Amino acid sequence: GNTSRVDEGFDLALVAIDDYDDPEFPSDLGCVAAAETVKAALGDLGGVVAECADTNRGSKSEVLTWLRERTRSESPGLVLYWAGHGEVHAGAADRSHMLILSGDTPSDLDLLGLRTADLMGALGGGWRDSSRWTVVVLDACGSETGAWELDKMVPINHDGPIMLVPTGLGASFSGAFAEALRSVVYRNLSDWRRGGCEVDRLFQMAAGRVNATGIKSSGNWAGVRVRGRPEVPDGLTAE
Repeated sequence: GNTSRVDEGFDLALVAIDDYDDPEFPSDLGCVAAAETVKAALGDLGGVVAECADTNRGSKSEVLTWLRERTRSESPGLVLYWAGHGEVHAGAADRSHMLILSGDTPSDLDLLGLRTADLMGALGGGWRDSSRWTVVVLDACGSETGAWELDKMVPINHDGPIMLVPTGLGASFSGAFAEALRSVVYRNLSDWRRGGCEVDRLFQMAAGRVNATGIKSSGNWAGVRVRGRPEVPDGLTAE
């Protein structure tokens, strides 16, 4: 594990998208409700919430600008929780994982779509202090591919703790990870308020609870990657 602790206070950035203009992307997903669950649980551990304004209407540039602003905080860490549609998109130039915004259409993803790897550029401004930790939770279809692409974008000279958490779930099942996280927090809250909890431990336990339910998307499991290192094996025991 690492020495980054949630009892020290941290920023919590939430992006949750339920409604989509194009009928190819189903709406009414429950992602906002899942984000509210994450917000309550991590707020009780000291998370300071900075919600994305008008998440259902935000453009790619607006979302990335908002994320860059989150990295300017002097708090010791940042958790980004993203819930919404995602897909591995075979574009004209490449094949990459995309996070689908409300106004996106399948035809505009090549030029206007938000590549998951773009998040790393937006978050990079917060890594001037190498002791600051970052957690990116992808609660979207294809999240394992998205985490892998983010991992490739981590600067080679960066030595701060970075945790990439693909939930292994699609947007329609985003509540499963949120509930797992809530359960882990509230079962351990009194102990952690006294003695603190390491960040990677918290998310490892939540991933373990998701895996124990047997709910998964596309045959994949939830997991935690710490600075590109596989940290949670399949079948992690939930606590």
